[in-house]
Amino acid sequence: MLLRTATLVIGLPLVLAPAWFGGGWLLALLIVAVLLGLREFSQLAEGMGAQPTLTLMAATSMLLLLNAFWGWGRGELIIGAGALAILSWLAVRALVTPLPPSRAGDQGATANGPLLRAALGWALSVLGVLYLGWTLSHAILVRDLPLGREWIILIAAAIFATDAAAYLVGRAAGRRRMAPIISPNKTWEGASGGLVGGIAVGIALSAAFGLPAAWWQASALGGSIALAAEVGDLAESLLKRASGIGASGALLPGHGGMLDRLDSIVFGLVVGYYFVTWVVS
Repeated sequence: MLLRTATLVIGLPLVLAPAWFGGGWLLALLIVAVLLGLREFSQLAEGMGAQPTLTLMAATSMLLLLNAFWGWGRGELIIGAGALAILSWLAVRALVTPLPPSRAGDQGATANGPLLRAALGWALSVLGVLYLGWTLSHAILVRDLPLGREWIILIAAAIFATDAAAYLVGRAAGRRRMAPIISPNKTWEGASGGLVGGIAVGIALSAAFGLPAAWWQASALGGSIALAAEVGDLAESLLKRASGIGASGALLPGHGGMLDRLDSIVFGLVVGYYFVTWVVS
């Protein structure tokens, strides 16, 4: 707990400062986060027996970040073109230079094992682009909203509060396991504590920043972000279990890898952005 807290105290200003100042600072932070996250995601995909293409995943994700930063309005085109480029490259590579046998066992020994591995690599590569590049580009979209600086701080704080409250309540009072197969340490008590933490931060910061949200909107926003963050945590746990890897990395002491820190952020950002633009605005 001490190591986890120390990492959070040191790392939080490094995240909130670029979000506060926006512009190139925020873009630089997102580029680093996406690249580190994709590297870990690629390792998870390989653990599932796939052969992803990290270079094209990174290139497509970078274009999505630049699309949001420069306001090109070409997100669908970038995702579609990236998906086709990844599939084309994997198909050519699988046919010209057959992939090594899959880690899955007998599948790799069959005649079509390399092709199945390439197909799985395509699916997971596209998932990686959506999971990291597309979702994190919403940080730029939030920052560009009217009062975007305040909105992005609220969303980030609600996500962090959800994680912290879920962890503390789960450690202190967790009894009923929520998802024993995916994440045996998560409990319904911890999830409830995280939900309360997200709602509390949503209401408190909305009032403190003078944001144009009624109390019920602020409460619903905080609750929606909290639920999304908790689902995102479970989603990353599912990927880790499927790959047979206990932690996505050891980059952040007490927290694991970059994906272990981004798991709740990627879902919370998307839900927060569309809640603000569709419900509050």
